[in-house]
Amino acid sequence: TQRVIFVNVFRPGHKETGDRIVETIKERLPVYYVEIVLEPLDESMSEALINNMLNIRGLQLAIIDQIVERSGGNPFFIEEVVRSFIDEGAVIAMDGAFEVTENINTMVIPHTINDVLMARIDRLEEKTRNLVKFASVIGRNFFYRILTEVARMIEDIDNRLSYLKEIQLIRD
Repeated sequence: TQRVIFVNVFRPGHKETGDRIVETIKERLPVYYVEIVLEPLDESMSEALINNMLNIRGLQLAIIDQIVERSGGNPFFIEEVVRSFIDEGAVIAMDGAFEVTENINTMVIPHTINDVLMARIDRLEEKTRNLVKFASVIGRNFFYRILTEVARMIEDIDNRLSYLKEIQLIRD
């Protein structure tokens, strides 16, 4: 008696999951099926995302252009590059705003999202990096109790997990 809407988010090209579900819905309920394809951000939207995340003066246009070019319009890639700038101290929070430091001159913007994430993980303290490795073996999602069981030899897991949440490498 009630209307229900299902919003399913899939990456195209995954036959066993998203593609199979989409084909089933198209076949059985074509009148109710609506597909919205999210396109990559264009250059101006990519630049706006960078500026909205950092909202700073002094970030060289060449660096912004390089981020835009390498990201290919992928907002997740852009966010991770900006987070890597913060992790590396190339951008710091000061008096409620972000400022560019001279470390910006040594920053290398990776070519792929995998490279960005691996660089961020590689910069972690060894035991925290090992905790991330344990979690990644469990899977994209992991239960706290399972992680603490398999990573028993790593002390201070709660603080390490809090730090990983703080730097947005994991989330609840």
